[in-house]
This record gives sequence, C-alpha cells and structure tokens, in this order.
Amino acid sequence: ALQGGQVLEMSGAERVDGGHVILIEDISDQEAARKRFEQMRTTDSVTRLPNRELFHSRVSKALDSAPAHMQSAVIVFDIDDFKRINDNAGHIQGDRMLKAVGLAARRHLGKSAIVSRQGADEFLAFVQEKDLCAKTVAAGLTKTLSRPFNVRGEQFAITVSAGAAFVEPSDDDGSETMIKAGVALVEAKEGGIGATCLYNSAMETKQLRRQFLKSALVNAINNGEIRPLY
Repeated sequence: ALQGGQVLEMSGAERVDGGHVILIEDISDQEAARKRFEQMRTTDSVTRLPNRELFHSRVSKALDSAPAHMQSAVIVFDIDDFKRINDNAGHIQGDRMLKAVGLAARRHLGKSAIVSRQGADEFLAFVQEKDLCAKTVAAGLTKTLSRPFNVRGEQFAITVSAGAAFVEPSDDDGSETMIKAGVALVEAKEGGIGATCLYNSAMETKQLRRQFLKSALVNAINNGEIRPLY
C-alpha cells in the first residue's frame, strides 16, 4: 500500500528470451471492498461494535498475551424492559438507544476493554485488571448506564442489569465464561432491575432445577396429571 492509500499488486514472469515481465495492477477498489465486507461480517450493524465472532477472536488474543498475574472477566448486561422503548418509540429510536448505550459502555470501561453487542439489547464486555473485582466493575457499569439518555430529543430513563464471571484458564476465548455471566445476569434480574451478580456454581444448579420443575409441570398438565383451576 502506498502512502495515499493506493494498493498495488505486482506479478512477474520470465520470458523465453531470458528477460522478465513485471505487471503492476492497481487493486485499491478491490481492497477497499474486501475491507468493507470484512467489517460488515464482524461488526454489529446497529452499534458498530464487534459482533460475537470478533469479540471471541479479540478475547482469545487478549488472553494469549496477558501476563500471568492478570485477571480477566466477562460481563453480560442488558437494558431492563427494552421492549417498552421499542413498542412506545419505535424500532428506529430503539436502535439509536442501543447505539448510545454501547458507546457509553465503551467510554466507561476504557480502551482496554472489549465491548460487543450480541443481539437484541444484550451486550458483552471483556475486562482485564491486575487485581480485578468483577462485581465492582459490573456494578460501576450498570450505575453509569442506568440514567436518562437523550436520543434525538427524546428522553429515555433506563436501568441496566449485569452478570459477571471470571475467566478460567481452560476458557481460551471467553465462550464458557459468557454462558456463566449469562446465568449471573438471570440471577441479577430476579433481584430486581438495575441489579448486578457475580457467578457462582450454585446459581446454575438453581436455574437447572427451576427449568426441570417447569418442564415437569408442563408435562404433567399435558398428560392430565394436574388439572389447573381458575
């Protein structure tokens, strides 16, 4: 690539008389198109944040290069009752709200953090610190984001809930930790809006048992073993 951004491709061939032919081709347009496609493939179209694929790729690199004393965590956070904003203000304003929240989260956590939108109103954040207190970081994030946002002249007072989990050495790209942080987010929401929870294994056991009981209850009703009375 030249200083002005022009990209040239060179190829050569030997002639039968012993000479050489060198072909120089300007491929700037093709390279720009390739970069646009790559950005579309790995970036969320609404917030311009990394999507799940790029998030895990960057987390993997960060974990590979992290010093031994560095601690890492994944935070899953979302907007409480985001459906209300979409229903009342419309999806366009809802998308603008998501973009504003993503930008605010990235500013709050700093350049060293990796912030990603996973879909709907769910976001991920990867953080690293020497003496990391994941719950404190998550609580600080929810406090910063739980405030009124001005979106094109409309005020939206929102609250944000979050779940956090520490990255174990066996998790090389944050995938397992993301699931655990999601479990912690479910636990946080049971405590009310704007809450924060740090993952522990008891949460997963509790949620699995609740899911089992729910499935058993549905099966019992479908099989006529329980007759609901209204």
